[in-house]
Amino acid sequence: TDDALDNTIAVVQGTWQEIKDALGDGVAETAGVILFRHIFRIAPQALALFSFKDCAGGNVCDELFENKTLRKHAAKVVGTVDTAVGMLKKLDKLIPVLVNLGKKHVNYGVEPAHYEVVGEALLATLSDALGDGYTTEVHEAWAAVYDIVKTTMIGKNYDYMDATYA
Repeated sequence: TDDALDNTIAVVQGTWQEIKDALGDGVAETAGVILFRHIFRIAPQALALFSFKDCAGGNVCDELFENKTLRKHAAKVVGTVDTAVGMLKKLDKLIPVLVNLGKKHVNYGVEPAHYEVVGEALLATLSDALGDGYTTEVHEAWAAVYDIVKTTMIGKNYDYMDATYA
């Protein structure tokens, strides 16, 4: 129902605002670095996809997270999350943005499975940021919204892969 969706959006937008208020001006970079710490904790091999992969000798270590390119990219990812959260009530405008972003990520070597890693890392980041405020309701709301983002970004970009198994 629309009420359920409205409630999900309200929970996501409300908790996102709490995080922004708590972290202040540096929210994008701070949350972004936490997000990337989780991404590389879950899937250290994902480092190979990024331009900053060799900055710390190819290792996932504290030095890596000081890297300016990583920090800039991490902030950009969180900036996109911020935009998406702000547009949840305007899905007609958000969908084309996500479709476009998904197409770009195909060229970066991103595969559908990578979206699962980012989803898990995003939820872990939210849990870190919200502490006790990260309730089951909050978890389910963000998981539902990320599912829309993931499905839209993957879109039809990987349909050619299905043909392999035909």
